[in-house]
Amino acid sequence: MIIVNDPHQSSSLLLNWPILHRLKHSFLQQIQSFLVYGDRGTEVLIITANETIYTFGENNRWPSLPLGHRERIDGEKPEEIVEFRNQKIIDIVYGQRHVMAVTELGECYSWGDNRFGQLGNNTFFESLKPILVGNHIQSLACGSYHTLALTNTGQVFAWGRNNYGQIGIGSNNDQLIPVKISSLDSENIHMIKCGSSHSFAVTDHGKLYGWGGNSFGQLGIGNCTHQSVPTMVKFSNDVPVKSIACGEYHTLILMITGEIYSCGRNDQWQLGCTQISSSEGSLIPVRISCKDRFESIASHFATNFSAAISTSGYCYVWGDCVQPGEQQPHHNHHQQTDIDVERPSPPIREPRQTPLISIHDAFIHYCRKRITPFLYDLDHEERIRMRTVGSRLVEKLRQSFNDQATSDIEFIIDGQSIYVHQWFLQLSSQYLNRMLSDEWMETAMIMDKNEYDSADVQNNGQQKQEKIRKKIELHTYSYEVFYAYLRYLYTDILEFAESSSTQQTLIELLDLANCYLDTDLKQKCINMMRHNLCITNCCDYYQLAIRYQLVDFEKEIIIFAYNNIFEICRSNGFKSMSGDLCKSLLVAISEMA
Repeated sequence: MIIVNDPHQSSSLLLNWPILHRLKHSFLQQIQSFLVYGDRGTEVLIITANETIYTFGENNRWPSLPLGHRERIDGEKPEEIVEFRNQKIIDIVYGQRHVMAVTELGECYSWGDNRFGQLGNNTFFESLKPILVGNHIQSLACGSYHTLALTNTGQVFAWGRNNYGQIGIGSNNDQLIPVKISSLDSENIHMIKCGSSHSFAVTDHGKLYGWGGNSFGQLGIGNCTHQSVPTMVKFSNDVPVKSIACGEYHTLILMITGEIYSCGRNDQWQLGCTQISSSEGSLIPVRISCKDRFESIASHFATNFSAAISTSGYCYVWGDCVQPGEQQPHHNHHQQTDIDVERPSPPIREPRQTPLISIHDAFIHYCRKRITPFLYDLDHEERIRMRTVGSRLVEKLRQSFNDQATSDIEFIIDGQSIYVHQWFLQLSSQYLNRMLSDEWMETAMIMDKNEYDSADVQNNGQQKQEKIRKKIELHTYSYEVFYAYLRYLYTDILEFAESSSTQQTLIELLDLANCYLDTDLKQKCINMMRHNLCITNCCDYYQLAIRYQLVDFEKEIIIFAYNNIFEICRSNGFKSMSGDLCKSLLVAISEMA
């Protein structure tokens, strides 16, 4: 695990990037965040811990460094960008040959090539220094030669090249200044992304709009026609979109369910779907088949590379990838040919799990362009690493549930076994901790002599104590209910077997939660009951609310009964209730009326 406030270990993490080998070790220790960019990844922007902005790199093919000149800056002597002195830069993004930065105050700056107006300064002239082009900006996104800006109020502005309608204003004329995409005014946009010549916006409710270049179906709207205004991308299941990532001519779409969909070009298998022909691609979003679920996705507007991080903390890659070991290591601080190592290798056809932890790891080890897809923040990377370690531990814990090989407790209910671990149950539940205490176990445990021998045995001349699996037979709850409870402890997921009755299982689980004093489980049960409250179960749930003194839930049931009074009175549940409970419910309904 990398500890960022340890200068030696943080600089070791930075040296994953060959171009940073040019920096002196003392300077590496000052870095807080950095960006590697440019046609060949030969330019670097650095933000130090004291928020000073430095840069170095080739700077000769285009004015990539905002220093007022085209001279090459050596890594041993990075130069400060004085225009950003006393400013806090929160994000930097880049296109093919232009760069955009946004400050903490929402000011937007640009520099670099400007042949299509992508700097937004009302000219076609390049800029060797940062130019202020806007304010009240929340985030930025760049395509090859166009730029999107998201304001603090959820509006989207765009400027630059517009040959495919990527500006989204209904025309194909290049725009030299930021123009508002008025067709999105009715939506509250919370995310913007760009491919090479296509653009996307995601609303706060998870709706997805795409516009611009669509030669390969990268907009996912079912055709190959370029779109000059935002067009909604439709999904058959109406699941909200969580985030978006764009390659050169393909698109990745992450749903809130953790599933990934992809569309567009597939010549390098960048869609991750083997059922789609590499020569045809897909005009509509197609779900990527993978056993894992995902929390983040990434690509780059100038690549056919795709990457994703799973909820269990593993990094997946696919598409046009450099195979491990193909990229040459470089340690010469003065070497200038250490970028864009190109070697022929077959693409990865579907998501491949790697031992890597973050998106940046995926880009440096697998992407042909040795660039950072977005600003590399050391603190953020450390949080990712810490969270990933936790996610992987949680995943291993989930996999250990009902694992006979590693268990030391076997619950037997209705003749069926559930295999668990005593140490975990005692940590997870105060009730089970008491239940599995030594005194209780001495009277309740049944040892399985066929599987384990509790006596000391000889093994290669050494004495050892064989593992004992403790068998406990329970009769209080059904197998389905206790299985659901134990699985919930291991996974934090409350699910029931398809064969079981959800209503009856919920009722039993609520009783178990009340008996075991498990308030979290109790609340989950109540929430599930709220979700499936209907005429059929209304009276059953009312009795539970009275029995367990669930005051808030009782009020919700009374409101539901008030709105459906005639159907409730004719239901079997009402007829089976005791007279006192029927009277109590009717009185509560009449008081509400």
